[in-house]
Amino acid sequence: MSSSSLFTPHRIKVYPRIILIVIGMVMLLNLADEQGFPHDGVMDFVDNQFDRGTGTIIARAVLPNPDLSLLPGLFARLQLPGSGQYRAILIPDEAVGNDQAQKFVYVVDAENKAQYRTVTVGPLIDGLRVVREGLAPEDRVVVSGLQRLRPGIVVDAQAVPAESTVATAAPTAPTTPPAD
Repeated sequence: MSSSSLFTPHRIKVYPRIILIVIGMVMLLNLADEQGFPHDGVMDFVDNQFDRGTGTIIARAVLPNPDLSLLPGLFARLQLPGSGQYRAILIPDEAVGNDQAQKFVYVVDAENKAQYRTVTVGPLIDGLRVVREGLAPEDRVVVSGLQRLRPGIVVDAQAVPAESTVATAAPTAPTTPPAD
């Protein structure tokens, strides 16, 4: 083990909502006598078990420690930033279907035929599903009548204007910890 990095696994307190921690995710650290979060590292391990009794999960991060200011036993605060703002395609969640191990939508092409399109979906925000891959902004997505559709069927699609809004994700954890 290198003395210039800190590899100790620690438990992270998690509140009732699920927090997705990804290996490779940036992690910020603040020691008790510091302002802001001057130390940054990368998540390198996240356990696959959640301890219901303590509300914690074991995780480990790798932090550069060139001046050896990070020592075992020091009190520190950790911050796992969520995703920043990004442009995304949002569609009504009821437009997304399941086909064994993949998600799909039907889009209407220029000839008014339904086309099956595999998509990669993200979180649900304000009732709309984020589509990460598989759709373009100009695609016309079928929202109702999915059970009657088959690829190649001519449809009588009626355009419903989508609202152009900025959706914001809800906080992943409450601002105050629950009472013990």
